[in-house]
Amino acid sequence: MKKIAVIGLLLMVGFSSAQGVYEFSLVNTSPQSALFFLEPGSQDPSRAKGIFGLFSNPASMGFLHHYEGALAFGIGSKSKFSFQYTAVESTEDQGAIRLPIDFYYKEKGGLNFVGAGYSFGPLGVGIGVVQGDYAGLDLNIKGKTALDLDYQIEDTIYYDYDQDTAVIPVTWNLTVRCSLDVTGTGKGGISSTPIMLGVGMGFGSFGVGIGLKHYKFSGDLNSHISGVTRTRAIIMGIPHSGWQGSISADAGLRDTLLMNEFGADLSGGRTAFLVGALLDLRVVKIGLSFEKGFSSRIKDINVGYTVINISGEPEYAGIDSIVLNEDSLRAGRAVGNAYVSYSDFKKDTTINEISGQLKIPGYSEVRLGLGFPFFNFYGGAILPSGNKEIGAFYLGTMTSFPLQMVTLRFGTHNRFDYAKDGAGKLIPYRFSSNLGIGATLKTSLGFLGKNFGFPAEFSLGIRTSLLPLLSSIISSEIEDEDIENFKRANLLSGTGFNLGIRVYM
Repeated sequence: MKKIAVIGLLLMVGFSSAQGVYEFSLVNTSPQSALFFLEPGSQDPSRAKGIFGLFSNPASMGFLHHYEGALAFGIGSKSKFSFQYTAVESTEDQGAIRLPIDFYYKEKGGLNFVGAGYSFGPLGVGIGVVQGDYAGLDLNIKGKTALDLDYQIEDTIYYDYDQDTAVIPVTWNLTVRCSLDVTGTGKGGISSTPIMLGVGMGFGSFGVGIGLKHYKFSGDLNSHISGVTRTRAIIMGIPHSGWQGSISADAGLRDTLLMNEFGADLSGGRTAFLVGALLDLRVVKIGLSFEKGFSSRIKDINVGYTVINISGEPEYAGIDSIVLNEDSLRAGRAVGNAYVSYSDFKKDTTINEISGQLKIPGYSEVRLGLGFPFFNFYGGAILPSGNKEIGAFYLGTMTSFPLQMVTLRFGTHNRFDYAKDGAGKLIPYRFSSNLGIGATLKTSLGFLGKNFGFPAEFSLGIRTSLLPLLSSIISSEIEDEDIENFKRANLLSGTGFNLGIRVYM
């Protein structure tokens, strides 16, 4: 009988190099910033006018034309910065593991707003839909890491020949070649899309209004990550304690070291009530609105996941083959070769599925704007009524230059959104900071024919995100030896465009 025991032959301690694609994308929408540069009154309650002002201040419905309709859409942007991250430091036995990371900040475009209104004298009614607030994450990993590791194992070979058993002490010199192929994809996020009905009444320079909003919640997230290892050990055994010669051996192992599958979806909705007021004193316009979001339940929450983790290293599984030269054995020399097999890695597997509901307590939102002939600013806050709720702070400024047919403007817009968890901790989930310019042209649709000669306004908004600049500032302040080769985002890569039209008669 021929047998061998090589303990710990495939002990994996790390990976010395990495290559491939490691992409992480933060994806969101910023309809507030997009619409602000397109039409400031869509966000500033002091500049609210016509159907575009429906969501910022329902009092604007009191100043509608007889018929009004509006449409706005935009083109998103994508910024990228990259760096090299040292996941494992180098040691005497192995090199460091360095992962090339590409991080993207993507702002989705699409339909920003659609609305229509009708006035009955001083009373106006409008309905509209705004692009939903979306926050999500995309993942794309296709990587390969490699390990070169040299070490020794003391062992004893027992080899039967000539009705005898040779006991051969040997020192195994192992050179391990190990690669881990990691693949992963993930995509998903959560959105909240509002639809609103507003009623307003104008009394000369003063207007009031009320509105009813309904938010539709939807979300989904799916991801799959797996890591497959291919390991091969080249082994040279050097006999000792009276024995001479050399024995070559090798071993192989292919196994899935990790696997993570995750899927989730949710749906639900809630209702909010708004009141607003608008006062035009010529020198200054004052706008104020208050929104109360009622408590609700996200009724359909489904989460399922499967996780496989390593709980132990492979165990020796036996010899596939071993051949020693018997003539050499008789002369005190151990010469030959062998192939050794090992079991897969030991693993723990967790599979779970969860379904349930989540009660959200509601919120209060206050929005205030001041508009001067050439300058306006507004700010506001969404304040959660309790834990497990969302909140936000926002601020916008705009300078305008009204000309005969065209109004030019430039300004800034900033918004910070957060979630409040069950313990009351604030968790940031969306941030936007933009510089932008805009223009509105007053004309008519007469170029479409004599039946389309009613007035129209065409608007353009161009904005650029300050997040690439922020990433540059952060990179210059980072003093972390684990992060190297930081490549800053292009400052113009965060530029987005929006177009809008308002028609009335």
